[in-house]
Amino acid sequence: LADEINKNADKTGVRATFTVETRGIAAVRAGTTSDDFAINGVKIGKVDYKDGDGNGALVAAINSVKDTTGVEASIDANGQLLLTSREGRGIKIDGNIGGGAFINADMKENYGRLSLVKNDGKDILISGSNLSSAGFGANNFISQTSVSLRESKGQIDANIADAMGFGSVNKGVVLRDYSSVSAYMSSAGSGFSSGSGYSVGSGKNYSTGFANAIAISAASQLSTVYNVSAGSGFSSGSTLSQFATMKTTAFGVKDETAGVTTLKGAMAVMDIAETAITNLDQIRADIGSVQNQVTSTINNITVTQVNVKAAESQIRDVDFAAESANYSKANIL
Repeated sequence: LADEINKNADKTGVRATFTVETRGIAAVRAGTTSDDFAINGVKIGKVDYKDGDGNGALVAAINSVKDTTGVEASIDANGQLLLTSREGRGIKIDGNIGGGAFINADMKENYGRLSLVKNDGKDILISGSNLSSAGFGANNFISQTSVSLRESKGQIDANIADAMGFGSVNKGVVLRDYSSVSAYMSSAGSGFSSGSGYSVGSGKNYSTGFANAIAISAASQLSTVYNVSAGSGFSSGSTLSQFATMKTTAFGVKDETAGVTTLKGAMAVMDIAETAITNLDQIRADIGSVQNQVTSTINNITVTQVNVKAAESQIRDVDFAAESANYSKANIL
């Protein structure tokens, strides 16, 4: 999709980039994958892994076929499993990766996040049907902003950074279609149900997956992720809820550093610099055009002035000749 958009960048002025990442909602716990465990149709099979993937078995097994699947595995700074598609291909997990990986059922198929950039500061207008398949539907996470060089100095605000495509929103902390945490825990595939090995009394501390903020999405409502409290004025019926701000850190959105210390930061500054240069060139072209018009007008005025002076000279010459003839005639008489 990004390639198709970029093919028409000269016409639309819009350039596309992608991020395809699947991240577990908590640090890896000991677990086992199923015999039919596969990524992007490539069978990996049964793998026994330790807490934090201490034995490296899970990461090694996934990376052993990364050239075929296009998906690379790693453990991030928080001990969570991170699957990354370097080529922009989707990430589809078949079989059972194990409850210890903390990858929910609705996270097993991920086609990434699309970022659109337009360097002239104008709006990006998207139209058409089935836009949800491209990530622009009503239920998708969409961030947008306009950025100048001023905002890119030093730290980039979390909301701006998210819109600039620094990372993908961690959908793992959003439990869709559940009215409560208990409703999610009792559902099939949650990892908490009877026989999962992680239910109450298992001693495997699966509940630490909820140590960070979790959003429960039901009837378009989110819980636990808003910066509101008792007496804040944002309670039900206050008509002020639209001004409540979201705890962006709950979704893996944070302030980022501009400049060459990160790839996205460097690209962001380059985009801003390119836009500034393009706009400067346009301003210079406009000034040059006005200057040419002024010069042309001055030249026309100069030519007109010369023509008027020539006409005046001719008139004076005619008058002098006529008067000279009259004087000579009168003198003879």
